[in-house]
Order: sequence, then structure tokens, then C-alpha cells
Amino acid sequence: SRPLQHSGRDRRQTGRCAGRSTRPFPPPPSFSMASLARAARLAPALLLAAMLYGASAATDVNVDDGTLTSRTLLADIFPFCRCTDYSCMSNPYSLEIQTKATATGTAVTMTITGKPLPTSYSGCYADLVDRVHRVALLTYSSCSAAWSDVKVNGIDPVPAPLFKPYGGQAELKISFPEMPHSEAVGSVITFNLAGSCPDLVSFTGPYVSYSMAESNYNKCCPVCYETPTTQSPPPPPPSPSPPSPPPPSPPLPP
Repeated sequence: SRPLQHSGRDRRQTGRCAGRSTRPFPPPPSFSMASLARAARLAPALLLAAMLYGASAATDVNVDDGTLTSRTLLADIFPFCRCTDYSCMSNPYSLEIQTKATATGTAVTMTITGKPLPTSYSGCYADLVDRVHRVALLTYSSCSAAWSDVKVNGIDPVPAPLFKPYGGQAELKISFPEMPHSEAVGSVITFNLAGSCPDLVSFTGPYVSYSMAESNYNKCCPVCYETPTTQSPPPPPPSPSPPSPPPPSPPLPP
């Protein structure tokens, strides 16, 4: 399967994953000649420090036990938003993912399950317990027409699912009315795959990278991954018993 790579484009998005800030720019500061001279003397050292920090930060993306703990170029990395928390430990939910082969591809079922309450948790964990609004899946841009019939608890989600490409990658956003923890746990998301990406491996890769958000403003976007399970087809019916032998012919009369 194709590995999902980080995009090289710097999208520099803010807020709700798109748009620009409407806050006015602050007035320019005033500088004295002495402060400008000190800045000139410090410029080479500051430039070197910035280069060293940038070199280390560019690779400061740690994937461990399904957790993304530190991120840079945030708009270039799934879920392609600038959030305050990306750690999977801040997600009170997980997805139980099952697939089943169909005549044209694959039926996918994702059940939201609850995690055991940790001894300490982040503010985003508490926010997502209070409400969850969206599940996003990392996929490929070539799969834009491969998914269909998305349902949340058997109902068409509102707003409609959104497929957004980012270079060779893409994101499938499935939104629904905000649900508290008591309603979210046990909720079921289903969809079908066919065409260019007829199974989950071709749609997401060997594991499913997903993110959950508490609102459209994407304050919290914990990123986790799961390995789906495949439902085995039912065993074939037993073979019919062989027919009984015909009864013996009656004896011929003498």
C-alpha cells in the first residue's frame, strides 16, 4: 500500500482550518539607536539559533502508540489545521473499525467507543467529553470518488461529508450535531468504498489515521490511528445429503 507522506506545501491556515485573522495589526514599535545597535550585534547569533531550532523542529513529529505529541508546519500535517492539542492522549474516544466485503467493494463500520478515564487529563480531553462534533479520516486525493453512502447512526449527516485534497493526501470530514460523551459512545458511522479505492487499505493505508474535533473552531484535534478488523464471511451452508438409494425392485413372478 502507498504510505501517506507529509505534504511539502505550507498552507499557513489559522482558526477554522482556513481563512485569515481579522484582528488589526498592532502599531509598529519605536526603537532607539542603542537598541538597534545591540540588535545588530546579536543578529548572527540569533540567526544561527533560529536555523538550528528550525532544523530540529522540522522533524519534531513523534508517532508513538498512536500519539502525535509535537508538530510543526501544522497546516501541512493531518488534520491540516492549527489546533492547541494534537495528542491522542487528549482523545476520550477511540474507533472500533470493521470492514466487510461487498459485491462492489467494502462496507466500513466505525463505532465510537470510550476510553477508561485517566488519572489526569488535558483541557482538550475535558472539552471532547463535553461535546464531539466531527471525525476526520486521512486518505488519498485519488480516492475522491471512491466513498459513498455515509451515515451517522443510520442517518445522513448534516452538514454533508466534505472531501478536501491536500496534494496527494486528502481528508474526509464527517460532521454531525455536537454530542456529549454519553451520546457519542456507541454511535456508529458507516460508509461504502468502491471504484479506485475499493477497500480500506487502498483508502487509508495499512492503518486508519483519524482525528476528532469538539467544534468547527478546531481547538482540539487529537490524532490517533487504529487497525481495522475484517469480518469473516459466514461459512457456506453444509452440502446436501446424498439422495437415498432407490428401493429394491420387487421380484418377478415365476
